[in-house]
Parts: sequence; structure tokens; C-alpha cells
Amino acid sequence: MKGGNISFLLLPTLCCNCRCDYCLQRHDEGEWSTRQSRFILESIFEFAKDAGFESLRLDWQGGEPLLLADEYWNYVLPLAGDLAASYGLILTQAMQSNLILYRSSLKALIHAHLRGMIGSSFELSHSRKIAGGGNFTEEWIKAYNRASDDQITAGILSLINGEVIAAGAQNTLVRLHDEFSIRKIRFLLPCASAQTGRGLMIDAAEAGRFLSDAYLMWSQMGRDEWILIKPFASIEKFFLGDTGVEQICFFAPDCTRSTLTILPDGGVTLCGNYACDPSKRYGNIFETKLADLYRGDKRREIAAAILSMRSEDCESCRYLVVCNGGCPARSDYDKDTRKSRYHYCESYKMLFRTIERNLLTGSSRTSGTSSPVR
Repeated sequence: MKGGNISFLLLPTLCCNCRCDYCLQRHDEGEWSTRQSRFILESIFEFAKDAGFESLRLDWQGGEPLLLADEYWNYVLPLAGDLAASYGLILTQAMQSNLILYRSSLKALIHAHLRGMIGSSFELSHSRKIAGGGNFTEEWIKAYNRASDDQITAGILSLINGEVIAAGAQNTLVRLHDEFSIRKIRFLLPCASAQTGRGLMIDAAEAGRFLSDAYLMWSQMGRDEWILIKPFASIEKFFLGDTGVEQICFFAPDCTRSTLTILPDGGVTLCGNYACDPSKRYGNIFETKLADLYRGDKRREIAAAILSMRSEDCESCRYLVVCNGGCPARSDYDKDTRKSRYHYCESYKMLFRTIERNLLTGSSRTSGTSSPVR
């Protein structure tokens, strides 16, 4: 492979200070030592350079990454930057946290190595819970304000569950914008979990109406200048003919080529959705070279299985060029059989139709552009 980008989801721990209803993961004990982290990072950069990638992204996740001490982050984040420079690779680093444990002692490090940003999770519901008790919303707001005072931008993943549906898109967005000063959102639809059985599945049509209503309000209020809501802008650009626009991983054409996840025990798999599913592991980075795992039979097996997940409805759908069949991991968990339709397929088709109509009838449509959707 020559050029291009590869992303690594790094899970140095699965321990977490929260016990959220929707969570797909088991919170097993264990974490990377600094020695193990150096070995993993060196392996990643060696692999990326040898494979011909020009850039890579490291997404530090968990569990809860901020359970790890400041000393750990003061070691691994600069180390990754130094390795990128020595290998001549373009590096982006990011972190996804529930934010509860944010502390100002990490301010300089986040500004220097995470572009002054941290990802978090929040919605106006009771699905997120602190282990051992405590009010998640109250503690999250305190942490969000601490980060804001440190000029840290916190974008959120926001789950659309029954409470959020009942509140409605307009009320939800107004409260997130006006009451909580949130400016970056990516909405998620809940999925069932093969591991935990604690999924919070919602009606697909209700989810589609919520997404469509949220999109129309976002469009009317000024789009990303009001709130940046992924993936609304990138879908609009795609419909306007920019087929090279970067989409969220959910709509990636082949995530098995561009994403790897490394777990606390060194296990390597496709993504965090498979973190607690041993049957989806490629192998272990402490036992096998990363290049061999990437070229190995298990990754090819999963890639072939992803293609087989597409039902006949997918292959005949005019929106397949937009969604590429959706997230394979969530499709795997959400479907009763591999050949059945993804539970939220109609939700996204409702959103796509709304975006198309809005662009065709509104002032956003640029003359001379041609949509790739037929």
C-alpha cells in the first residue's frame, strides 16, 4: 500500500469508573505498562512505515483512559510524537473519555499532543451511571466546565435512546447548545450487545425522524457555525458531488484495511465493538508481528464476512454508495441473521432522503454539481 491513512484504537485499559446501560465492554482488570506501551507504539510505527502509509491516527480509548496516571500520559503521548518524527509519518492523536476524571494537570499535554481537544459522551438521559453511585450528569458538567476553563474543546458522542426520542430533536439540540454550551456532537444509535445483552434498541422509524428533524434544525440554524454535528456536513458534501470527503468510520467502504484495535492484553482486533469478542481477534501483538496480523487469515476472514453481511436489499439500494452497508460490527450484533437488514437501515435512509430534499429545494445546492447517488 502506498500513501493513505491508518487508524489505531488503543485501549491501554478496559477498567472504567462508570457502568453505563448501553456499554458493550466487560471492564476487565489490567493495563499497559510504559514498557509495553513503548513496544506497542514502536511496532505500530514500524508497521505503518513498512506498509507505505503516509499518516496514522492514534485514538486512545478504554475503558476509561483517564484512570491512568498523569505520568503515563506524560510518557506515551510525547513518545508517539517523537516516533512519528523519526519515521517521517504524519500523526494525529485523539482521546475518548467519559470526562469525569478530567484534571487541569493534563491541560498542557492535551493542548500539545491532542490539539486541545478531548472526546466525551453525554446525552440528556439516565443511561450513563457512575460505578458505586453518584449523579453522572452533575459530575460530567463539572468536568466539562473544568475542561472549558482550560480552553479544552470537548466534543461529545450522544446516544439517541428512548428518553432522547421523547424529548425531541429541537428540544435536545437547544438544550445542548444553550444550556450546556456544547458545539461538537456525533449522534449514535444504540445497539444490542452479543456480550452483555444490555442493548437499548429503539424503533428505527423514530430514530430516523429524530435524525431528520435534527438535520433540518441544524441546517436552518447555520450548520456547523451553530453546532458541528457529524456526519451531517460530510453527507451533504457527498450528495453535492464530493465523493472524496472523509466520512465517519460507520460509513467507511472497508474499515478492515484502515483500522486496527489493540487491547490491554495485546490482543488485536478490528475495532472497539469487538473488544470483548475473542472470536474476532487477529492474534496478539506481544506474540506476532503486527504486519503478520494485518496480512493474516483472520483479518481476511472478517473482511469477507463483512461483504457477506450485505443483504440483497443493500446491493440494490441507491444509498449504498453513501453508507457502504453501515458499521459491520454493529450490524453483526444487531441482526438476527447475517443476511437480514440492519435494524437502523431505514433510519439512515430517512436521513439521506431528508438531506437530498433539503439540498434540492434549498439554497445549499450549488449549480453545476452532480450527486453520485442514482
